[in-house]
Amino acid sequence: MFIPHAPVAGPTQEAPLASTKDGTGDWSAYGRTATGTRLAPFSEINRNTISRLHQVWTIHTGDIPISPGGNGAEDQETPLQIGNTLFLCTPHNNVIAVDADSGGKRWEAHVNSQSKIWQRCRGLGYFDASAPLPVTTNALSAPEPISHDPTAPCDKRLFTNTPDGRLIAIDAQTGEYCQEFGTNGTVNLLEGLGNAPDPQYQVTSPPTVAGTTVIVGGRIADNVKTDMPGGVIRGYDVITGALRWAFDARNPDPNHKLTEG
Repeated sequence: MFIPHAPVAGPTQEAPLASTKDGTGDWSAYGRTATGTRLAPFSEINRNTISRLHQVWTIHTGDIPISPGGNGAEDQETPLQIGNTLFLCTPHNNVIAVDADSGGKRWEAHVNSQSKIWQRCRGLGYFDASAPLPVTTNALSAPEPISHDPTAPCDKRLFTNTPDGRLIAIDAQTGEYCQEFGTNGTVNLLEGLGNAPDPQYQVTSPPTVAGTTVIVGGRIADNVKTDMPGGVIRGYDVITGALRWAFDARNPDPNHKLTEG
């Protein structure tokens, strides 16, 4: 039961920037960082200067978010910015790399996902195999080791998960699929779910990269039937696409490894 309370006084002074490195840092995750800070540390953009911002360029993706068949196609994405490149995804999961200064298209990967409803891409995951792995205070949460040839393609890779049940790894420099990931760049997220037809099971939220694991959830349709697919959360190796773990809260063994079929 909601009980109203008196207003809570806020701070009398404006809080300082959370980062000491003003104006630096990429937006490499849905919430900018793996911890989801959502803070862009740019002191030049503030309440006094925001009125002077103006449009510099526009890009047309060609993927118009209309749904004549009623599948709810919408543009809901949060782009990533790595260095001088902006990475965005269209409602049908096509991934585009854009020059952040000019708006010029560098490459486009055509995924063209199709689902009956909830057709959208809300964001991407990113992993840099050449960057140092995050340091944790708990050994149990330390990133799993990976094996990747630094001279091979896909040293820097993007991840997109589609409403029609695919997890795809894409070379951030070329837009080509990362062939060593899953089967020719794709992991079948329907594998092991049993009877999971569209739209009873879909993936609509961006993948999360935690250390060397890319994590995906799932959207389960409401009020359809009692025997629905599990809303299992899964973690995959960022290089190979191998399933590392699964968590299904409704399963008597929530960490039961999914098997084919």
